[in-house]
Amino acid sequence: MPLTLNARLLRRMANGPGIPTPVRIEAALYELAELHLVRPAPCREGGNQGRQRGDWAVNPKLRATSQ
Repeated sequence: MPLTLNARLLRRMANGPGIPTPVRIEAALYELAELHLVRPAPCREGGNQGRQRGDWAVNPKLRATSQ
């Protein structure tokens, strides 16, 4: 289980989740956040410079159960 998920990388994966649009990927990640499975990852170092990466941190409890 990865430490983070990235919306853009999920969309580009050949065997990804099969969600074709960025809007739907983002909505799916927010749905997972409501279930406390992921949360928006902290901003990268250097503050809020430019566009954020769209990273989501995976709940550590979820990672622990998949091992």
